Amino acid sequence: AMVVDRVVEEFMHLLDDKFPEDAVPVNLSDEKNLHHDIAKERDELYVPEARLAKAVSAHAQGDSMSLQDMGVYMSNESMFQALIVVGEPGSGKSALLAHTGLHHQKSSKEDLVIMHFAGSCFDASN
Repeated sequence: AMVVDRVVEEFMHLLDDKFPEDAVPVNLSDEKNLHHDIAKERDELYVPEARLAKAVSAHAQGDSMSLQDMGVYMSNESMFQALIVVGEPGSGKSALLAHTGLHHQKSSKEDLVIMHFAGSCFDASN
């Protein structure tokens, strides 16, 4: 019995070292990682269209002057509204937003960037 206890104790110690309780990802962490991975996959498929990329990037950066110059917004007030990207399935909407989101995360580390791809998994539909 003493040997069995020692083996169990060593095994539990090994498990604790390999998988510490505080490192177990919670559901939200798993979800964040999943959507970040999806963004990286979409970004790999991204084929830049200069005007769209510039407009989405300017919106993410809060650059209302560039958006007004491009004719996307008519005034500074438009900057406080959502930007809606529409298009046919497979036209690159997700790739465009993934590319912009990943680029903004890298270049503006102080900003919070939340990427969520609706329909990408069972839990992502809402």
